[in-house]
Amino acid sequence: MYVQKIHCPLCTAIVRKALLQTPGVISAKVLQQSKTATVAAKDDANETAMLEAIAKTGYEGVIVK
Repeated sequence: MYVQKIHCPLCTAIVRKALLQTPGVISAKVLQQSKTATVAAKDDANETAMLEAIAKTGYEGVIVK
């Protein structure tokens, strides 16, 4: 997942926390330099819910497969 507007360690922490609070998400790794988030999730996890969780924190995510 590509996450726009990430520019500091606090940004990565905010996005990671939002992802981890999304039902079905097992783990999340967010990288500042590449502005990416890698998520391990259960089969029933909802990508739209992940994007909405990120959006609620003021960031914009795009699923990249």
